[in-house]
Amino acid sequence: MRIKGLYLLLILQVAGLTGLYAYYQAGLGYPVCLLRTERVDPRDLLRGDYIILNYEISRLPASYKTEDFPQKTVFVILKQDGLFWNIDQVVPYQPSGKKMYLKATLQGMRLVYDLEKYFVPEGKGNPPGVITAEVSIRPDGRAQIKKLCSDGKAWP
Repeated sequence: MRIKGLYLLLILQVAGLTGLYAYYQAGLGYPVCLLRTERVDPRDLLRGDYIILNYEISRLPASYKTEDFPQKTVFVILKQDGLFWNIDQVVPYQPSGKKMYLKATLQGMRLVYDLEKYFVPEGKGNPPGVITAEVSIRPDGRAQIKKLCSDGKAWP
């Protein structure tokens, strides 16, 4: 009976790790968009170097007012402008069709996408040049950073 318990524990651990791996790898098959960023470079003594990314699409356009959105969750419909993607519309409901959109939380005039913090290897917290983020977007509007680029080259 004791050996069966150990096998069950081992199977649960492997299943948990496999599920975690699958969750992060699932973002690789979804559409990708390139976003312009503005960086802030903090350091966490316990977790190491990370950068906080402030995207150009993190500001609610002037044509919208926070009173237009009774809920804090909004959906930002994106449109491609050359290589990069910009805000086309901000709506309080989940868009239908094949539109590219991100789910965001409205905090005043700021849009938060849960893409703002990115951990990097020790000593790499201050990238040179212009930073862009390649983001994989799931069908429900959640996104994941695939990679960061500094002056068009993969970083770190």
